[in-house]
Amino acid sequence: MSQAVLGVRLRRCPTKRLGGRAPQARRVAARLAVLSALACLTGARAIGRELKVKEPERAFVLEPRRPERGRWDWNRAQARVTPEGDLEWSPRPFRYEPGASIRYIDFERGRDSKSGTSKGSPWKHHPWDPNATGTAKGCRGVHTYVFKRGVTYRGGLRANESGEAGNPIRLTSDPGWGRGEAVISGSERVTKWHRGATHKDIPQRGKVWYADLDFPARNVWVVDRGKITRLTLARTPNWKVSDPEDVMSEWWTWEQPQWGKREKHKTTVGEKKMHRGTDARHLTKGPGYYKDAIVWTEWGIVMGTPFPTRVEAFDAQRKALAFQGRWWRDSGVIITNNRYYLELEIGYFRAPWGAILAQLGDRGGIPVTP
Repeated sequence: MSQAVLGVRLRRCPTKRLGGRAPQARRVAARLAVLSALACLTGARAIGRELKVKEPERAFVLEPRRPERGRWDWNRAQARVTPEGDLEWSPRPFRYEPGASIRYIDFERGRDSKSGTSKGSPWKHHPWDPNATGTAKGCRGVHTYVFKRGVTYRGGLRANESGEAGNPIRLTSDPGWGRGEAVISGSERVTKWHRGATHKDIPQRGKVWYADLDFPARNVWVVDRGKITRLTLARTPNWKVSDPEDVMSEWWTWEQPQWGKREKHKTTVGEKKMHRGTDARHLTKGPGYYKDAIVWTEWGIVMGTPFPTRVEAFDAQRKALAFQGRWWRDSGVIITNNRYYLELEIGYFRAPWGAILAQLGDRGGIPVTP
């Protein structure tokens, strides 16, 4: 079919039936008729044309992907099953396999201004460490970074480059350089301890050691002759894990009278709407005992994972704390029997002999107790 002739006949629409809009109605009908005609014409032309299917130039056979379990160390078995059905630790022996270009790092005695190309001129920092300076900071490319054994590297590494196929960037240690193991640790070493706390609310101040920190510590450990002991940050209640099935069994609980009426448990502090947690049984001290402490609390309705937030006010009449929610302000819901405890206020410190207090300068304190 090479040509199609279509006729369109429009009937006059009575003016009265269209409420005086006959010209507008005729224009709409005309447009619909033209669109219909174009659709028919396109279909008529397609009918007269032979359709061809284009075959692919090449055929590919798809095969299922086969896991390369020997390619990555984390895919390799590090234990074996004994005939008795137990697992026996059997890691692959360590092998020092440096690449073509080597850089040496000694966190204790190295200097970033040195070349880093020999054991006698090591850097202090890895180039990926934000604290790196000098030559170490400017290093880029594919290298093997050798950390001295027996030395703990303290800092964070942010990988911002990649190696090449068959030539990866390596972080390793040389058994011939140093003794023991090379350790990369994200912790900060606290030094310059002083004996004799000064805060009036700390009992037995003369038996307390303290150190000023310029960072907010979340976890504290004592390393003494190879023994590592985690210290508990000062808190109230000073709970212990008495029930392994419920580690929060010794926490306090919110009363939240009329807990179904959520708006009754909201308050405003500095134009910010936030939660008001009520506990008349335990919150019996003055505002200074609670303000600026960290409250760890569950949240509802299904006992959400505890989250930390700062106590911003204390309502002495209601025996209630004001604090922001999981996603700031009054987000989430705090309900009856959600559990909580308070942390990091000097008044929560209970100092036996040998306890340690880490004070956070003018920003408050981070007391810890064994």
